[in-house]
Amino acid sequence: SPIRSGVYGLSAGRKRRCLFSGLDAGAEARTMPCSQNAGKAGRIFVGCGQLPFQAGMPILWKSAGTGASACWKMGEETVTILVDMDDTIEQLLKAWVGRINEKYGRSVSREDITQWNMTMFFPGLTWDQVYGVMDEPGFWGTVEPMPGAAEALQHFMQEGHEVYIVTATYYGHVREKMGELLFRRFPFLSWNQLIITSRKQMIRGDVLIDDGVHNLEGGQYAKVLFSAPHNRAYDAEGNGMIRVNSWEEAVAVIDGMDKK
Repeated sequence: SPIRSGVYGLSAGRKRRCLFSGLDAGAEARTMPCSQNAGKAGRIFVGCGQLPFQAGMPILWKSAGTGASACWKMGEETVTILVDMDDTIEQLLKAWVGRINEKYGRSVSREDITQWNMTMFFPGLTWDQVYGVMDEPGFWGTVEPMPGAAEALQHFMQEGHEVYIVTATYYGHVREKMGELLFRRFPFLSWNQLIITSRKQMIRGDVLIDDGVHNLEGGQYAKVLFSAPHNRAYDAEGNGMIRVNSWEEAVAVIDGMDKK
């Protein structure tokens, strides 16, 4: 069985927790001392169990099955948090479906979109008709932020973490989408915090928060799946991911806070 390791650390004196998910019933975890032990106690959570550990201890976990995990190294003061844009920090799907309904006289709801391919839910419309509404002048200015997203990103930055928006935005939309949506709705972000790529697995970071499972699978980062209608049937825990349903939950995961 594979053995993997991570390091618990402190950021500005605050306790952090290394989170594990997707481990099978035969999983084991233990701690081993190291010279960097800061002598400050915390706990690790494996399934329903808990193990005490010290700040600076390398954490080893062993799985009798896949060894899947959602743990990131916390040995540095700064955590690099990668964050998706569409339907993670803003509500593209709501605006997109609403515009198609308005233009073509349909009555599809956001909750109806249970697959990634939007054209499946608008029979009789071509690909160009479904996707073309995003090319209309002013469209991106109608997209609203996801509740709590701005506050969460500001919180992470105030905690001293590095936050990067990682998006697969089509090149033809970049100017209006970033100007009318990202930097207007999130004015505390800068171009230096923006990464545009369709291969998010190539980006280095400690954690990715994303609604697209294809962006999380295979990545060398902790995987936080932001719930959306199209991913609700996906087994996040079984695939080594942590599912969150809101930005409040996402902050709790990153901060290592207990959910009350």
